[in-house]
Amino acid sequence: MKEYTIQPWDNEDHQDIIDLDMWVPLEIDELATQVIDCYDMKVLSKILVTAKSDKGGAIWKIETDKGPRSLKVLHRKPARSLFSVGAQDYIVKQGGRVPELKQTKNGLLYVEKGGKLWIVTDWIEPLTPAMSDLEGAQALCYGLGEFHRHSRGYTPPPGSERASRLYRWPDYYRKITSKIDWFRNVAQAYNDLPGSRTLLSVIDKYKQEAHNVLSFLEQSSYAQMAAMGEQHWGLVHQDFGWSNGQLGEGGLWVIDLDGVSYDLPIRDLRKLISSTMFDLGSWDITWIRGMIDAYHSANPLDLETYEILLNDLAFPNEFYKHINEMLFDPLNFLNLYVEPIIQRLELVEKSKAEVLAELKRDSHKYESGNYASMPIFEPEILEMMQIKATSEKTTLPNIIKDNSLRNPNMIKGSSLETKTKKKSKKKALETGKSQKKSSAKKNENVKILMICTEKLPVPPVRGGAIQTYIQGISGILAQKHDLTILGTTDSSLPIEGYQDNIRYVRVDGEKNFEIYAEKVIDFLKEESFDLIHVFNRPRLIPLIREVAPDSRLILSMHNDMFNTNKILQADAIAAIDEVERIFTVSDYVGNTIVDLYPQAAEKVQTIYSGVNLEAFVPWEESKSAAQIRANLRKEYSLENKKVILFVGRLTPKKGTDLLIQALKELYAFDSSIALVIVGGTWYSVDRVTDYVAYVRSLAERAPFPVISTGYVPADRIHQWFWAGDIFVCPSQWQEPLARVHYEAMAAGLPFVTTARGGNPEVVIGENGLLVEQPEDPIEFAEKFRTLVKDARLRQRMGLNGRDLAVERFSWERVANEVSEAWKGIIDNEMAPKKVSGKAKEKEKALTKDKTKAKAKGKSNVKARDKSLGKNNVNSFNRDKSLLIGSDKVLVNGLDKGIVKSLDKPLAKNLDRGLVKGRAKGLAKDDREVNNKNSAMVSSVVKITRDMISRPKGESNSNSTSVRSSSLVNGQNEVVPKRANSQFDQSDSKSVIKVTRGMIHR
Repeated sequence: MKEYTIQPWDNEDHQDIIDLDMWVPLEIDELATQVIDCYDMKVLSKILVTAKSDKGGAIWKIETDKGPRSLKVLHRKPARSLFSVGAQDYIVKQGGRVPELKQTKNGLLYVEKGGKLWIVTDWIEPLTPAMSDLEGAQALCYGLGEFHRHSRGYTPPPGSERASRLYRWPDYYRKITSKIDWFRNVAQAYNDLPGSRTLLSVIDKYKQEAHNVLSFLEQSSYAQMAAMGEQHWGLVHQDFGWSNGQLGEGGLWVIDLDGVSYDLPIRDLRKLISSTMFDLGSWDITWIRGMIDAYHSANPLDLETYEILLNDLAFPNEFYKHINEMLFDPLNFLNLYVEPIIQRLELVEKSKAEVLAELKRDSHKYESGNYASMPIFEPEILEMMQIKATSEKTTLPNIIKDNSLRNPNMIKGSSLETKTKKKSKKKALETGKSQKKSSAKKNENVKILMICTEKLPVPPVRGGAIQTYIQGISGILAQKHDLTILGTTDSSLPIEGYQDNIRYVRVDGEKNFEIYAEKVIDFLKEESFDLIHVFNRPRLIPLIREVAPDSRLILSMHNDMFNTNKILQADAIAAIDEVERIFTVSDYVGNTIVDLYPQAAEKVQTIYSGVNLEAFVPWEESKSAAQIRANLRKEYSLENKKVILFVGRLTPKKGTDLLIQALKELYAFDSSIALVIVGGTWYSVDRVTDYVAYVRSLAERAPFPVISTGYVPADRIHQWFWAGDIFVCPSQWQEPLARVHYEAMAAGLPFVTTARGGNPEVVIGENGLLVEQPEDPIEFAEKFRTLVKDARLRQRMGLNGRDLAVERFSWERVANEVSEAWKGIIDNEMAPKKVSGKAKEKEKALTKDKTKAKAKGKSNVKARDKSLGKNNVNSFNRDKSLLIGSDKVLVNGLDKGIVKSLDKPLAKNLDRGLVKGRAKGLAKDDREVNNKNSAMVSSVVKITRDMISRPKGESNSNSTSVRSSSLVNGQNEVVPKRANSQFDQSDSKSVIKVTRGMIHR
């Protein structure tokens, strides 16, 4: 029988239960009994003390033959809980007063049951809360300081998920500052309520406070302090208060360590002071000094830490904490609660500035920590360095001292150089083996491994753009190759199995890259593949190369994971050096990589994504689609509405809140509009986050209907495209190129999108409209107005979009491009095989010899060239070729700069024309529509940015067009630039015109 999986039970129907936080389901109680059996103790009684029904956790007090103990199920995922379990054990061993963990019969500190970790600890008796006076507050702060001091030097156990907030202070301040704007927008939406006016009268003051605090932090020693590393600062409780610090034998005991993480320790102290002052009703200098002094005596503060503490106290923490609840119930909050809260906040605020100024005068009591010698890095880069330090079992300062990280061009002396030497040696030892394997593969199926990301499984049972991409092409690729797909586990999928001639292997990485990467490498230690295709994780490439020295590597990039705040420069360079090709889903993504790392230019190749043309059909062409459209619109009272459709995750960067603001402007022009929002907070998740609550608050006061569907499974998402009239992608971030555009086009919907990232690359001719200033709701409203008022324009754009989808964005086209690249690499047609460090040194020596020989008129150069291998030279020249589907356009020498040949089938396909138009009215039968679509995509060509976006005679001002050309003219010399091709439309329908831009620009 499958083990019961623990889930939160507050959303279940338990009408007979009065207090869900004092009750657990019977299945969990049974698991508790099973856990107890894993320990060497006899339980006499078991009493539930408290439960976290909203998270899935609980605590029991158990009386045993060895004294009272605590039994606890930790509500976080196992890898994260393992971090806190290790921390608790470490602090005990350092002499800290936290409950001691008891070992199981097998010598472990935990039991895993129901998808959670369970622990048994001492039940500390007697424990009493500290008194609610200054003496009690000082006792809390002294005990907190002891806790922090004993946590220094903690290293998490293998397999745990590192928890850290040390590098995220600037991001935290920015996030809260943005949320203050949300409060303003909600108050304005409910401006008829008295509480709204009260809130609006003070909100600018608190936002200015937040801005000032962020400015100080950015100019403080924070970055240099963070560069000391996580082990230097130790752990922070993150939820410490009057209930989690209890007085007992020896002093203050700290309990409930579930949420501990690395951080600056004064974050705990600040939270305790801020909340205490709010409870007191004013800032009291005597209390605060006493609390800080007590903490300082247990865990000494330096001057820089003290300054950041005062700055954190100046942040409007209590304002945010208490007003944030408004997002979830704005009507009741603004009617009943906001005015008394604001009154108390204002009362406390009056004394705050004066007290902070007085505390500032205490700075002389603290000695400098002397952080000036530490280098300054962006917090995100520091965090990546920290991860590297942890994996290499060293400290962050040691990593920072590594020249390879401070100067990406200086690899000498780094760990990367050591690894490269080991790899080269291994390659040299296995040269004979590799040659035998290569020749043998000529008569065998090529073994290929596709590695998905750790976030979502394949097939895309939870959705996901990358997962959908892999699913779309893998069935076609498996017809030609021996294909294995490695991905993350899912409860609905087996760990391993075969489906549609594809082998699936799944490992549980707990959605954490470091854990997932370790398990991927373990898998590759046992299996070998001719080619490994990694999706969106360049950090995996150097790790894979260590265990797969003979495999060809390809990287597919679906967003800017080469950004400097996502990968260290040395790791990025190593990844670029090791891969044969870097496929990107848009020119924008490719340009971003090349701008950062020009050496990647010849490897970057744009392969636009695709769409399921059989699922996403225009509703006019399918009777069943038309019926589903009618049913959905009737169910949601949308029959007579112009439905604007949003499909995507509900996060701030997707811009759903701004979309509602824009449609308010449109409503004044056309009151027949309606908005449908399809999507949850995450793929397959409908959790109500602060942002979701914020969007819903705005939607409740919108003058037009707003339908929010929540998460919709991937196999039903196309039905909502049938219900819509206009699609919108209001992205506020640099979107790589949202795949929903392809779905909208395939479904025959005109769309409005933003000039962010790669999105403009799918605005082709007359299929959609582009918003140049995505943050401007007025411009959004104007674009919508253009479409709303002109039904013929909407129809024409929809027709054009469908035709483009059929011609250029089928999965068959994507699969064929990928397959051609695979074949070329395996056959050594497109790229030379990787050479080891020794081979490179030999090549350099030979080049030097050539120069000397030429000067002396020697004739032995050719012999040396031949010793390098004629095939390698030829393959290097072939690497300059441009692929167009299964047809090749070969560059006949860089000196000539002309196209040598074009295969006739490609010209014939274009002469014939893939699609002339679309039949009007309803198809007689859905089967006819599917057959028609299949016929339309039977011929496949490679699609490039300029091929799909540049009408004849029109120049492209988009900067991405410069690098999308494969050949760029420089100083009268044609040089290779990118592995893309570029076309203009020709006057002749039967000839592909090769543009000057292909040859020289």
